[in-house]
Formats: sequence, C-alpha cells, structure tokens
Amino acid sequence: MYRSTGHTLSGIGARAREGFMKSGVFASHRQSRARWLWLGGLGCVVIATTLGVGWAAASVLSPAADPLEATDYTYVSVATGEVGSSISLNTVAAWSPVPAGSNLASGVVTGVAVAAGDEVSSGAVLYRLNERPVVVAQGDVPAFRAVGAGVEGVDVAQLRGMVAALGFYRGVVDGRAGAGTVGAVKAWQKASGVPQTGVVDAGDVIFVPSLPTRVSLDGEVIARGKSVAGGEEVRWLGTATRTVPGARPTTRPRSSPATGSGCP
Repeated sequence: MYRSTGHTLSGIGARAREGFMKSGVFASHRQSRARWLWLGGLGCVVIATTLGVGWAAASVLSPAADPLEATDYTYVSVATGEVGSSISLNTVAAWSPVPAGSNLASGVVTGVAVAAGDEVSSGAVLYRLNERPVVVAQGDVPAFRAVGAGVEGVDVAQLRGMVAALGFYRGVVDGRAGAGTVGAVKAWQKASGVPQTGVVDAGDVIFVPSLPTRVSLDGEVIARGKSVAGGEEVRWLGTATRTVPGARPTTRPRSSPATGSGCP
C-alpha cells in the first residue's frame, strides 16, 4: 500500500510538473506575442507620422506651378475699340460785371451788335452811332484822345495792337503812330465802311483789360434809337465757373489699337 501511494504521488507530481511547465511556456509565448504586437503597432504609428510630416512639408515647401507652363495657349480675336465711362456734371457759370470803359461818342444808336454776356475779341463791333461802328480792343488805358500821325503813347500801342490782330498792320507794335500806323488805320476804316481819315477818334474804340471776354451793355442806355451824349458805361464781365460739390470729372481711358494675338 505504501508503494501504491508513493506511485500515485509520484504520478501526481509528474503531471503537476508537466502542467506547470506547459503553463509557463504558454505564458512566456503569450508575453512575447503581445510584445511583438505592441512593437508592430508603434512602428505603424511612427511610419504614418513620418509620412504625414513629409507630405505636409512637401505641400508647403514645394514651389507653385507656373501657370504659363501649366496652361495651354488660347487664341482670341481682339477688335480695335474704345472703353471708358462718363458722368454728367452740374455746372453753374456766373459773370460778375466790372466797369471796363465808357462811350465817348455822341449821336443816335443805330444798331446794337452784342447781347449781354456775348464773348467778343479784338476789333468786334459793340454798337453803331450814326452808323459809325464802336469797337472793342485790349488795353489797360482807356481811350481819351484821337490818335493820328505823330501821336505817341500807350494808347497808340494799344491801337496798333488791334489793327495788327485784325491783319492790317505787320510792323513793330510800339507807342508811336507813324506812316505804317496811319496806313493800317485807313485800311481798317475802309473795311469798316467809314471815311478813310487815318485818325481814330476817342469814341471809335473802347479798351477793356483782356480779350477775349464777355461784355454787357446797359440796355436802358445803349439801345436802338436811343440818343447818347458820351459817358455811358460799358461793363466787362469777369467769368467764374462753379461745379456742384460731389460731382466728379469725366474719365475716358482708351484702349490701344490691336488685331489678333495669342494669349496664354
């Protein structure tokens, strides 16, 4: 009975040792397998991270594609024309009357050649007295005497400037009325339809500061059929232009003439 018991215990011990050994091997195998799985997962994470960083760096640091190289050429037809825009401006023009000269002739007004605000230039007829024209000329000194041969002064130079502007005189414009001046005056008088005396009376010309300009005549005094005795005022209108605030100037950019061309 002792042997049987001992045998039985020996058998039990062997089986226990065998089970212990198997359980240890299995545990070691499971641990090794888990370690390899962890290492494999970590490697996948590292690889994915490396690929993501590389893609981002390549996207940021890579130069942009050249559109001239990436795009094919397209041919279009270009017609000669004009482009632009326009805007309407509300503008107010005003003339402030300033005394410029006086009528020095006497007689009956037989005709008025200008209306209030009309623009006149050198030699223009303002009105007629006894059918003799009264003209406007440029000059700072008003007419105050008759100008004929041998007369000298600023008013002579102003008169010579007028006949020169009208094409009757081509000499030097100075302050002395010589033969050239007298000849020019006679030619002007002939063209005006008045006696060719070579002398310009004080009432024949009204000098104003600048030309061309706008003038205004007193319609109560200088009117057809009215009698004048001299001293009647002739007003010179200084111009001033005012643009309504907020308006902008017109701009018209123009395109250059072209035919057909190839464009990318």
